[in-house]
Amino acid sequence: MTTMSRLIIVCTLLIAAASLTMPQQAPQIPSDKSWVVEGKAVDDTGPVSDVSIKAIAHGQDLEVLTDQKGHFLLTGAAPGKYRIYPAKDGYEGGEDGDLQSAVILDLFAGTIKSVDFVVRKAASISGRILDSNRKPVQDAVVVLSARRLSGHRWYRFGQGS
Repeated sequence: MTTMSRLIIVCTLLIAAASLTMPQQAPQIPSDKSWVVEGKAVDDTGPVSDVSIKAIAHGQDLEVLTDQKGHFLLTGAAPGKYRIYPAKDGYEGGEDGDLQSAVILDLFAGTIKSVDFVVRKAASISGRILDSNRKPVQDAVVVLSARRLSGHRWYRFGQGS
């Protein structure tokens, strides 16, 4: 027997032994006490992949990514009120998540379908501040403000830089 043949046999035996000792991960099959939240993430052009769908409740954080079709399936076992929201770099809320789009669900055994999120691309404003002679203005303060309807009242909020 050649050295190459012995090497092939030894490698084959090592691979077989390793597969016997490595733990096999069982497929995640929801039990009758588990809950499942199913939905999708889309933007104005269609489904968005790799959006992190986060669920937080009483110290438990869960997270799953959307697939190429924007679909997600989030499972858990602990019942409770969960805040579920999307997060993706380059979109509103970024990696921390868009808490304004959050839904709060009281989850227990069963499936909730069509928990869909519309994610919006983050925006930025840039430019130069010029005086009437088209010369740059030094130390200009720029304030962005917007109005938001809450309840039956309009509120103005803003952020300066």
